[in-house]
Amino acid sequence: MTMGRPRPGVTKNCEGCGSSFYLSKCLEKRGDKCCSLACRDKVKRAKTYNDDAREKKCATCSEWKPFDCFTATHGEKAAKTGISLQAKAVMKPGDKPEQPHCALGAFVNSSNIERTKRDGWINDGILVISADDTALRPIEAQIIKSIGNRIHGRSKIHG
Repeated sequence: MTMGRPRPGVTKNCEGCGSSFYLSKCLEKRGDKCCSLACRDKVKRAKTYNDDAREKKCATCSEWKPFDCFTATHGEKAAKTGISLQAKAVMKPGDKPEQPHCALGAFVNSSNIERTKRDGWINDGILVISADDTALRPIEAQIIKSIGNRIHGRSKIHG
């Protein structure tokens, strides 16, 4: 039996399923930790969802909360994950807004958001504005879109 050249990579245990797998030098440098895309997706999902306890990690405060504390922004999101999320409520005139489910959401006074935006600009130099804001002239809206695209990448809404 002849021995060929030794393999240059390493053998690791998969973070998703625990099985042992070979990792080439290139993939090791890239930081791969899973044996397959399915295991990678499982590990990635576990960082945000705990399906056994039916909890999700809040993106605002990083606390684990029950699924029903979150609303689905798109119907297909719930269909994709297989989780039945609470439907997004439609506010009617005279309805009181629902209390926020996390500490950071409770900190922001949503009753006068325009005042909060103005105070942020005057006190801290932070500008919060939509590119579709009716107060903007067309050239100003285009400038806002250009700045947003340059800093954060292309918007799915504004292109």
